[in-house]
Amino acid sequence: MSQALRFNDDKIQLSRIREFGSAIRKVVSVMQQGAIKYEDGNWLLGGKPDKEYLDSLDRHVQLFTEGEIYDKDSGNHHMAHAAWNCLALLRLNADDLPEIDPEFDQEAFIARWSSTEAPAPVYRPMTKEEYLALDVGDTIFVHVDAETEDHGEDIVQRIDHADPQLRVRAAQAGWAYQEDLQVIDG
Repeated sequence: MSQALRFNDDKIQLSRIREFGSAIRKVVSVMQQGAIKYEDGNWLLGGKPDKEYLDSLDRHVQLFTEGEIYDKDSGNHHMAHAAWNCLALLRLNADDLPEIDPEFDQEAFIARWSSTEAPAPVYRPMTKEEYLALDVGDTIFVHVDAETEDHGEDIVQRIDHADPQLRVRAAQAGWAYQEDLQVIDG
């Protein structure tokens, strides 16, 4: 028996909203309380500045971070109120916009995050605290330029072969924290 054809590959998968489970019910509860308090669909009339939604969002997040779970006015979860404010802002400001920026390279995004290869390392300056916290067996990678090549190679070798006397030897050898040391996150 043959099956019907479905061409849904590039269509948005609204079923993913179900992954939020009870969180969606909590946001709907906020909407139901709002319909009682203000009238059903009142918020869709618009005309309110974004700042009002953002202030409300911030108040609910602040109260939640201070340990208050439920809003005293509605009885709903503060984060459900925060989520509702985000969704209302999105609906009122971006309803006619595409889901993704038309100039965004979706193919590159998919290729990058669908790859089984490890992401390329990200180099950043090593902090003094990280340098001082090195321990036995720790390995760092140093970005070495032509001016510091000998010194840089020496640092890599000594840290690659770290032992309990690393800091003693480092102090005796006159090592100092170098702004150009690099570590790899990843």
